[in-house]
Amino acid sequence: MASKIVKRVALATSFLVLISGFGLWYFHPDFDLRNSQSKVKASSTWDIGDLGNVRMLIENTKRYQLDTEEGGKEWESLVPEDGGIVFQERNEDTGELEAYTVSMFHELRCLNVIRLELVRPTRFEQPPPNEPLVTHCLNYIRQTVLCRSDLYVENVKTPIGPHDVDITHVRTCKDWNKVYDAAANRFALKDF
Repeated sequence: MASKIVKRVALATSFLVLISGFGLWYFHPDFDLRNSQSKVKASSTWDIGDLGNVRMLIENTKRYQLDTEEGGKEWESLVPEDGGIVFQERNEDTGELEAYTVSMFHELRCLNVIRLELVRPTRFEQPPPNEPLVTHCLNYIRQTVLCRSDLYVENVKTPIGPHDVDITHVRTCKDWNKVYDAAANRFALKDF
């Protein structure tokens, strides 16, 4: 019972950090993306053609458990062994193909990093050994959620309190299997 409470407290704390980070970012007076002098180029997309749609039952699955060996293997299997590295374009200076990771794989890898932190037995040690990576992942997931701005409406079961929502429903999603297939065959695609 105490283990469940600790996990819930850790999860709640993670989400509070996520929300606080968003607030600090959003309301910071010096932040204005339009006037940024950054040399970061606009993100590109890995063009593997139309993904098409699939239907997915959104539910609290029995798979992908936080703290079981089987669950750990399921989480690890979501990302290709090499991290899903793709070669998108050639470096202007060297002519070499540049390696990139697909955001879907980066997001899944980050969720696993957060999962591992939640179940780490010594998670309350100071300073936390994985803090920079966990912080990166929380920020990356936050930014990705905001970037995608999913407008699907979910039925609120309890409008007062924790705002429980009915999460069992069918969604139309992009076919992620095509991303996995393209990642498995990506070396055939890199000759351009």
